[in-house]
Amino acid sequence: MIPAMVFDGEQPPTDLQRPPPWIHSAGAGEHELDAAGAAGAALALFHAAASGDLPGRGAWLDRQALRAAVACCAAAGRREGEPEIRDSLHMTAAGIDPGPAGRLYVFWRGAVRCSPELDDDKVSAGRRLLGLAPATGDDLVAAARELADGDRLGLSAVVELVGRCASRPAEVEPFALWLADVVLARRSGWPVAVPLLAGALQRPRGGVGRLLRREPDNWRRQILAALAATAIEGLALAQDLAGRAGRLQAAIPRLRAKGAGPLLTAVLERDAVAPSAPLATMTSRSRRRLFDRLVTLGLVRELTGRPSFRLYGL
Repeated sequence: MIPAMVFDGEQPPTDLQRPPPWIHSAGAGEHELDAAGAAGAALALFHAAASGDLPGRGAWLDRQALRAAVACCAAAGRREGEPEIRDSLHMTAAGIDPGPAGRLYVFWRGAVRCSPELDDDKVSAGRRLLGLAPATGDDLVAAARELADGDRLGLSAVVELVGRCASRPAEVEPFALWLADVVLARRSGWPVAVPLLAGALQRPRGGVGRLLRREPDNWRRQILAALAATAIEGLALAQDLAGRAGRLQAAIPRLRAKGAGPLLTAVLERDAVAPSAPLATMTSRSRRRLFDRLVTLGLVRELTGRPSFRLYGL
């Protein structure tokens, strides 16, 4: 059953729409035709978030990347969740290797910070972050380029590309699923490849390859149903963060925090911000006091639960 959308706080003024009730029905993914209909409807609604300029868009894209990294860690049998992966990025000094989980997050964050083009430099950079050999998945890259520039519907092109993962080693799957995200973005006209396929298909101690091998007659239905569910979850997250971002933006003129503009912009554009981050317009103490005030007002959240080395975000 595809989970229902959950909204946090008052409805923000966006064009994002609630999905129709039938997408959430238990039978939405029981048959391939039903799953395809649910996936198509979910992606049509998701399009508004993926292609629009919503408040807090940068924070939403970062959060989608974080979810993809968590899913990839689970598929590889790793235990890192959102807090650990977030820390691996923010609590590691510049130039220091953030570790396997941190590199996964850097990989997915990179995907949402550039256009969905499959030029050689982007492909090579992705392989390096994932620790893959230079020629790994050359056939997948060629297929992705052909599908991205073809005339197939985005959904069917993605399913075709994912279907080629059955015989791939598990460590290649994040790369292959990124390629599928790029194909979907290109066929949908999105400005960036929003991470979707990893969150849908990377499963604990398994992954898409295991699914394809164990469900030879059923994998298309499962991929479509999982993609529908992940798109609806991503849409709900976009709605929630857009509402939070809108309330923060509306409150900025009343905060009277001198020099806080760059810091508040960072909150809107990133998953998490550390008050210790250097900022020429504010002292460290001023930054911490501002975040304490924003938390009290319900405009940002403290994300770690720690008394020190805290991180804040929408």
